[in-house]
Amino acid sequence: MYPQKSDKQIYLSVSPLKSFSTGDFEDIWNADIGIAGEFRFDHPIGQLGAGLSLMKFNSKNYLTPGFFGLDYYFLYRNQFELFSGLSLITGFDFGIYEFRFEDGDFYESHAEQIEREFALKIVSGFNFKIYNSWCAEFGAGYSYIFTKKKIELLSFRIGLAKSFTAPDWLSEFLE
Repeated sequence: MYPQKSDKQIYLSVSPLKSFSTGDFEDIWNADIGIAGEFRFDHPIGQLGAGLSLMKFNSKNYLTPGFFGLDYYFLYRNQFELFSGLSLITGFDFGIYEFRFEDGDFYESHAEQIEREFALKIVSGFNFKIYNSWCAEFGAGYSYIFTKKKIELLSFRIGLAKSFTAPDWLSEFLE
């Protein structure tokens, strides 16, 4: 049904991440620079995989505790080659956004310090080959976190990705 590639590639990427928000969220918290990592593999419909990002959000007042935002997600990516070595990347993520609030004295139980919500993200960016199996990735994402109050985050990242040829047994497993 879909054309097959002869060599299935695996991609590992890591990048610093910066997020911005609007509305009530922006009035209460501001984000430090975080870190994101992804594992992707070639599939006939595009690239599939999983990712994880961690970011610290500092409170802007003494009434509300700061938190660590932990985003773990499944992903889909599609690349379109624009020029030799330069590709446009588009895709989406879906998963869980976890809020890990810091101030233990603020909550009656440990369970109240952790909140998990469903999140969707639309991503776009560029991938530029820099050396053999290494490339630079530049990307932006728009996240919608499904909470009682709307949370929208706009994030930017720049990082490195390394590609590997998957062994035959792993290629068959990932099909």
